[in-house]
Amino acid sequence: MSPGGGKHSGRGTSARARTILVADDSEGFLFIFRHVLRGAGYRVLLARDGAEAVRVALSRRPALVVLDLRMPVLGGVEAARQLRADARTERTPLLAITSTVGELAEEMRSVGFDGYFPKPFDPELLLETIERLLAPAAGERRDGAASPAP
Repeated sequence: MSPGGGKHSGRGTSARARTILVADDSEGFLFIFRHVLRGAGYRVLLARDGAEAVRVALSRRPALVVLDLRMPVLGGVEAARQLRADARTERTPLLAITSTVGELAEEMRSVGFDGYFPKPFDPELLLETIERLLAPAAGERRDGAASPAP
């Protein structure tokens, strides 16, 4: 997997009202995500571990879920497995955020992440990737939209 790329062509208003769930155990990264996403017009839900992310995703049904791969209680890969196994979230786009991509690339692909972003991240590139993942009609999932298979 490789991170998303390309030049930004302008944000569509249809994506602006959508809700994004971000799960990370770092308060600093949660603050940054919330600031960047709210600044782009998204509603933001926050979770501090994978178990909380699964609970929130199943109850609130966000348009997209961003998961840190290494979190306490339940990591992002296992949270993704649980989300993919549930009919309510099996088609929800999943974006991994991690500082250790290499060793987890195959596992990310096998559980169905739609892309990943390395930490630290470029906010503009993150927004472009989120917009591409949210571009399909509601309920459709775009495998590999943000990052092609290696």
